Amino acid sequence: MDVEAIWNILEGLTATDVYSAYREVMRNFKVIYVGTALGVAASLFLLIREYGDVIYEAIGFSEGRRIQPPNWAKLTGIIRPTIWVVVIVLAYPQVLKGIEYILAGFQDSLGGQTGPESNFRDLWREEALRYQKLMAQTSTWDIGQKMSLIINYYIILLIKPFIILLEQDAYSLFLALRYLYLIILELFGGVALALYINKETRTHTYTWLKHMLFNYAMLGAFAMANELANLIIDFYINRNSVYSYNILIIAFGAVLKLFLFKQSFNILKSNIF
Repeated sequence: MDVEAIWNILEGLTATDVYSAYREVMRNFKVIYVGTALGVAASLFLLIREYGDVIYEAIGFSEGRRIQPPNWAKLTGIIRPTIWVVVIVLAYPQVLKGIEYILAGFQDSLGGQTGPESNFRDLWREEALRYQKLMAQTSTWDIGQKMSLIINYYIILLIKPFIILLEQDAYSLFLALRYLYLIILELFGGVALALYINKETRTHTYTWLKHMLFNYAMLGAFAMANELANLIIDFYINRNSVYSYNILIIAFGAVLKLFLFKQSFNILKSNIF
């Protein structure tokens, strides 16, 4: 088995890979344009429901028949919400871009711009190359030592990489969940903005904005949880370099990350948002 090939595989999913997939989904499914269309449809429905009677009377109809000439002055009451529809909902892509730009600054201030990587990958490479060299140097006739080396060598090549990938890619997995959440919010953002027209439904607009803020805070919280887990494991390995690099420690690193990610999500959800 090629150590270098496995080492390259252990690069795993990066934050850039997840972001690229997010952009591709947004482009393929035209999420922003669909969100805009849904927003326009919701706006028209709300305008008709809210101001249908005003429009009906303004054009001179009552009980299904025209009873007077149109009174266009009565339509002035719906100018403001109509402008809201035209300027805000139809301009939803730019509105969303502005909202995300502001929230991205908030996200970066929490340290969520990049996700630090674990050094298990490099430690694994050193160990695998060392065992590969020992395998070549050990005599075939030394059956006991050879069998011990073979078992350890294949544990290193077959089992440790999977655990390292889980530990290393935990951040990217949670990041993918966060981007899925963002896609859903962006898909219905136009509707959320349209709901601001009606006072009864305006709270849904505020709820959507709250979810957007929560979504961007998630990235910063996950990045800090990832950094904390990496530092805890790194400090432990540096203090106990002879004994600490083993499957148990790697698995503990993966569990620690998953635990911190879950708890950071719970803290944001229950105590802040």
